[in-house]
Amino acid sequence: MLSMLVDDVMDIVDAEHGNYRIQKSPFMVNDVCRNAMQMAEMRLQAAVKLYFTSDVADDYTLNTDGRRIQQVLVNFLTNACKHTQKGEIHLHVSTSENPGRLTFSVTDTGEGVAPEAAKDIFLRYKKAHNNIQGSGIGLHICSIIAEKLGAEIKLDQSYTNGARFLFII
Repeated sequence: MLSMLVDDVMDIVDAEHGNYRIQKSPFMVNDVCRNAMQMAEMRLQAAVKLYFTSDVADDYTLNTDGRRIQQVLVNFLTNACKHTQKGEIHLHVSTSENPGRLTFSVTDTGEGVAPEAAKDIFLRYKKAHNNIQGSGIGLHICSIIAEKLGAEIKLDQSYTNGARFLFII
């Protein structure tokens, strides 16, 4: 946990100084998702189920920085684990939601994000719930990654049964 925080802080420093590294290479999308799921499982509450579904074939590859996409997914999933005491967390990958693009979504049945907190959720040190442990930089890092990869990141405010975060590339 501490090493992830240090890595996140270093990512912010690198981005601020123009040294943020993106290393593009082909990777299998579903493998990156499964790796992110394994990393999130250790933070899961006992009364929460974790699911992964994909509309893309197991051999579907993407030529971008898979490590950074995994970093986004781990941040989304870790936040979902922190804010979901019971119910489920679902990672889904689809090409149909945004034609011509790949959409990663993490949906949970947790506390959700209040509308007044939603507008600032991707800013550094902003947290939707101050009573939950965390530095408030994870989603900011995700927004930096999205920018560097030419992707889009957003909170789906139409979802009202918890929270739903999207990463579209």
